[in-house]
This record gives sequence, C-alpha cells and structure tokens, in this order.
Amino acid sequence: MKIYRSAKRILHVLIFMTIIFGSTSSLYGRENEENLELYKPVFDLYLRAKSEQWGVMEAFDQGCIWGISSDDCGYAFMDLNSDGITEMLVGNIDPHPENSQAAAFFLDLYTISNGEPLRVIQNSENAGYFLCADGTLLKDASWGNDLMFSHYRLPASGSFVEYIDGVEYLSSVRQYVYRDDQLITSEGSAITEEEFEGYRQNFEFREITYIPFEADRDLAGDVPETGADLSAVRETEEEPAVLLSELVPVCQYPELPTGCEMTSLAMVLNYWGVDTDKEELSDVYLAKGEVGTVDFRKAFEGDPRDISSFGCYAPVVADTAIKCLAARGSTLQVSDLTGTELTDLFSYLDDGVPVIVWGTLNCEEGFYSVTWEVNGEQLTWYSPEHCMVLVGYAERTVWVADPSTGRIVSYDMDLFRRRYEELYRQAVVIK
Repeated sequence: MKIYRSAKRILHVLIFMTIIFGSTSSLYGRENEENLELYKPVFDLYLRAKSEQWGVMEAFDQGCIWGISSDDCGYAFMDLNSDGITEMLVGNIDPHPENSQAAAFFLDLYTISNGEPLRVIQNSENAGYFLCADGTLLKDASWGNDLMFSHYRLPASGSFVEYIDGVEYLSSVRQYVYRDDQLITSEGSAITEEEFEGYRQNFEFREITYIPFEADRDLAGDVPETGADLSAVRETEEEPAVLLSELVPVCQYPELPTGCEMTSLAMVLNYWGVDTDKEELSDVYLAKGEVGTVDFRKAFEGDPRDISSFGCYAPVVADTAIKCLAARGSTLQVSDLTGTELTDLFSYLDDGVPVIVWGTLNCEEGFYSVTWEVNGEQLTWYSPEHCMVLVGYAERTVWVADPSTGRIVSYDMDLFRRRYEELYRQAVVIK
C-alpha cells in the first residue's frame, strides 16, 4: 500500500487553482433521521475518531480520512446522481465564500450499496476532490511537477465513479495531454498549454455546507467500541462459494509501509508451509533499486521499508518467490498469470490455491501519478497501487486478505474487477 501523508496538500489544493467560477448555492441543512440511520456506521466511526483524537495512521487504519480529529470536520447529504440514493460527503466545515472551488471541496464520499455504507472516494495527500455544479466531480492531483485534472460522474446506483475525461501535464516530457479514456494503456492526445488551461477553467462548483459530527449525536446512538472499516470494504449477507479461511492474513505495518507485495507473498508462502516472512522476502530475495532508476516490472521501485517508495508488478513478485523457494529446496511452482480474467482465477480458489492480485488501495479510483525515464522508456506509476491475496468469491462479492489491515475483507465484485483490470489484470499463483 502506498500512503500519502502531508496535510499541507489540502492547503495546496485549495490555493493551487486560480480559476474564477460561476455562481454557487448552499445545498444543505440539517438532514433527516433516515439519512443518519442509513449512514450510522460512518457517523459513529467519525464520532469515535474525534472523541479519541485519532492521529493520521490510526484514522487511516480504521477507515477514516486523515486529520479527522480536528474540530472542523462535518458531514452533508446529497443525491449526486438523482437515483434516489442519498450520498454522504465528509469535509471541512469552514466556509470559503471568496472561493467557490474551496467551498466545493470534500474529503470522503459514501453511497449506499446493498443496504450498507460504501466509501466511493477517499482523498489522499496528493489529490483533492471538488463537487461540480451538475453533480459531477473534479479531481485535482499532482506529483512533483506533474499535474492532473480529471472529471468523473457517479452512475445511477453506482458503487464506483466513472471517468469522463481529463487533462495532464507530464513534466518529464514537457507535454500537455487530454484523455477521454482512463485505461492505463491509453496514451491520450497532445494539447497546447492554452487548451490545458481552458479545460481547467470550464468548471462551475457547488458550495457544500457541512454539519458538525457532534450534531444529532443522540440519533446515532452510542459510539461503538471499535471503528468500522468502511473504505470500500463492506459487510455482505452473501455467503462465499469458496473461502480459503486457512490462509492467515498478515499486516505490512509497521515494518514495510510500502511492502504490500512482499506481505502478500509471505501470506501465500506461509499458506503452503514455507518458513519465511515479509521482512526476509524484502531484505534478502527482492530485487530493488532507487526510485526512478529501475523498471517496476523488473525490480521494486525503492525499498518496502521506506514510506516514500512505490512498489512493483507481478514479474518481480514471481521472481522473488522463485528465489525464496529455490533457497528452501521447495518443489512448489510459481506462475505469472497476468492477463487472466478475474473470474478465471476462481478455478484456482476452487482447488485451494490462493492468488496474489493487484488493484488499488481500498478499491479507490486510481490515477496516473509520477513518470520516470528508465533506459530510454517512459514509465508511469498508477496510484494508489495495492497488492492483495484473493481468497474467496461469490456471485457479487470477492474476499481478499489485505496487507494494509491484516484482515480478510470483502469487496463488490464489479468494483474489484474494475480495479483489477486497471492494473493490467496482474496475478501470481504458487502451487
């Protein structure tokens, strides 16, 4: 998992764009008990986070936005896509009457899926989201000198946002790009700086008036003893067709803050009785190199012990597994299944074989972040890349052992498939 920490990013987001926007209107007042009841787990989670003054990492691990312990955090309700389902937005209470974009800023977005709150968007340190006048969403992201502005919609009864289009500035090649397809293989179309600026200035925003989380506390009931995990992970009444409950989840923290790949590999090797751990795999068998100097398809970009590092793709994990197994004299075989349809991986689970897969952290919507030139080739990282172990499935749900939490969690099948495909359908099995 890749984490983005600096709270200064939000200030950067609010100051960065110097656009003059059209009129806005206040949309929110005190909402009814029905909405508060629908989002009670979210409401209770934030109450507990605020009352206990959680820090960045504790909030993140429990499924909150970072910085929620501040007193200016609130909620608002709105049906963004007119599908009859009310969404819940979390953000800063302080008004910004002089800046309509700042007044439209939100940190988290939830909807209701299968009767349960589902986190659709979570802001990160290097990306900010804003509510447009028509109910669509604009993301402002940057990584170093690279800039990205992406436009999204929440489809009717949607559990994830759909990409509309966007523009980017790639500093490594000094190129402005327009994209109407967010697939990672899409190159986009070259545009001028004027066209880039024109795109940014084409949005009008809606003001969001937030209600403090202390309001209506009696409607939410007592603060729970433990926080709910609501980061796109959901409880489901659907029984798994197959669930490899014998696989023991492992948390990557605190030793490997960017080591989801090695932690996932350790889980699978341990499942097969191989005596190793995430740290040995990372320190002894993993090929790695300085960020920006190696191809992440051939070596780890940085070091899993370093919070500022990135990660690696399936061939690197497969190579690490082969080295470890060879050192143990094991007869287990490693296969890189990259390109395989998600549903075709279920046959491995049927045979008791867990599958290492790639997607995004908490199934968040991903984006292109930093670009490096390595051996004459432009390599662009897709964030927030995350590696997990697929351990179960049903008709509408998948279960994974998640290194970011050290737990087995469930995701909506369609959402998980979408994130899996965005990361090239990468998969590795050992058997």
